[in-house]
Amino acid sequence: MFTRYLSLIGTFCVFSYASAVFAGESGMDSNFVQFRNISSTSPAAPTVVNAVTVTCPLAGFLISTASGQISMNTSGSAGEVDIQYGISKNSLAADINHHHLLRQYTDSGTTWATAHYQRIDSCTAGQTVALRFVAHRLGAAFADAQKASLVVLFVEGPRI
Repeated sequence: MFTRYLSLIGTFCVFSYASAVFAGESGMDSNFVQFRNISSTSPAAPTVVNAVTVTCPLAGFLISTASGQISMNTSGSAGEVDIQYGISKNSLAADINHHHLLRQYTDSGTTWATAHYQRIDSCTAGQTVALRFVAHRLGAAFADAQKASLVVLFVEGPRI
């Protein structure tokens, strides 16, 4: 009989601790564009494909995911084309630590590829954070993003 009560007390303590450590608050915001011309060639002032601004309700984490279909063109001949893309935080400039390079060779002068990037940032209660899916041309004469989205998910951090 004592063992049964001890087991119930132990189970209650485990579930109570789990609830106290992680309460599980979450939220989401997103932005979608059908078409955006990537006209910039500068990482200091890249083209903003999508932007989302969130205010963290509690201390936690922001999980940002950007994706889109990218079209890149040469000047009409075969060659290599490339762009750099990523997610910047609280800045209009490209973040050197949060980007990818998309490079392809084309025989026809035009090529398509899928761009996808994810980053995770911590945030404090009440902090406003601006996240941007940014891109700029490197070797492509022309480029655009189609059906591009930026989704930002807030997840509450553990409470101890």
